[in-house]
Formats: sequence, C-alpha cells, structure tokens
Amino acid sequence: KLAVINYLAVVRKIRATIEHFYPNLAATAYNSKRTTILRWARNRNKLEAAAAAGKGEHKKVRNRGVATILSAENEAEITQWVDELRGDGIPVSTQMLTDKALDVAEEAEVKDFKASDKWVAGFKRRHLFSLRCPTRQSQ
Repeated sequence: KLAVINYLAVVRKIRATIEHFYPNLAATAYNSKRTTILRWARNRNKLEAAAAAGKGEHKKVRNRGVATILSAENEAEITQWVDELRGDGIPVSTQMLTDKALDVAEEAEVKDFKASDKWVAGFKRRHLFSLRCPTRQSQ
C-alpha cells in the first residue's frame, strides 16, 4: 500500500499509478481501485504507523477490541455440541450452529458477537466441519 501511494505522490496521476501496479485491471474495476488507492493516500499516517509497528504484513489493521471472537474454550464447547448431535444422528444446520454460537457468546458475556456468515465459514474451516444435508443417494 505504501509503495502505491508513494508512487502516486511522485507521478501525481492516479491513472498512471493504477496502470503501473495493476496492469491487467478490468475497466469495470477501475473506479473501485481508484477509490481504494485514494483512501490509502488519505490514511498515509495510519499505514506508516502500522508498518513501523511491525504490522506491515497484516492484511487488515484494526484498533484493539474491534474484532469480537469467541475464546478457544467457547469454540471447543460448540465443537463438542456438534459432535454430540452428529453422534446421535442429528444433522446440524448452519442456523443451528449460529444459534448455538450466539447462546455460548451470551453465556460467556461476549458483547457485540454476531455469528455472521463469515464467522460460521471460519469456524467450519478451523474445525474441519462440513454441514451438508444427506441426499437419498448417500443415506
């Protein structure tokens, strides 16, 4: 990001900057990339501070406390619950998983936890779960 905005500061042309760093960018994505680069330029100080603090490799730099996640113990509780239901032959839907996560978060007093679709996808990836409905062929 810093390389892009440094180049922009030198050439002072957004089109030349985009063509230099994103030569195969589709025409439909031009305005989106332009907006993104201009936002980076406005936040130059924040980007430089993040790079100086050793966070230069992070994809997203958030303020502390912004991300709300469940602890490993809370996720283990949900994992155990899923395993128990599956052991009893009960299929677990995404909605069931979301509801259980919200219950666990409430019990653990985790504020502002939403159990979003992205959280569910990450949870399934972290614990190697696949929530599929059985079909007639595979039953």
